[in-house]
Amino acid sequence: MLTVLLPFTLVFINGRIETGAQVDADISVVWPTVRNLGDWDQWQSIFSIDVEGGGEPAPGTDILITSYFGFPWGTQRTHERIYALNDGNDAKAICWDVVSLVLGPIHVPGWLLLYSTERCVELTRSGSGTSITNWIEYKGLMSPWLKLLTNRVILRHFSLWNQALVRLHGAGRM
Repeated sequence: MLTVLLPFTLVFINGRIETGAQVDADISVVWPTVRNLGDWDQWQSIFSIDVEGGGEPAPGTDILITSYFGFPWGTQRTHERIYALNDGNDAKAICWDVVSLVLGPIHVPGWLLLYSTERCVELTRSGSGTSITNWIEYKGLMSPWLKLLTNRVILRHFSLWNQALVRLHGAGRM
């Protein structure tokens, strides 16, 4: 019985939300803006990120993200950890996962809330421009509910983030 239910359960408990855009600027111009997480709030108003120690982001670096999504409960703060930083010629990405949800001075571990997330911003060389893929994936027992509750808001705000990056680096296509 378990072997029959397991594949269904694995599909059911993951949920990915993804947006994309095209920037008419070379990947070498766009990448420093994306990689410099601590300066994101200088060119967009959706995320503010504090990088541990104020240094360069690298795998293992902790970050504190404040998200201004307009949820009824106000801003959302999460403690996250960078797990991948890919700096290839034609493809670049920075990815992190949740460590805890921050409620005032209290950090509630994601595992306690029965979910985890992976979040990435990926850039790919596309002709003379750059393709942006901006995604989050929920995992765990709460993921279907989180995706259901946040899908529209996250799609809207990830798209606004993409638009801000496009404006910063010139014309593009959504």
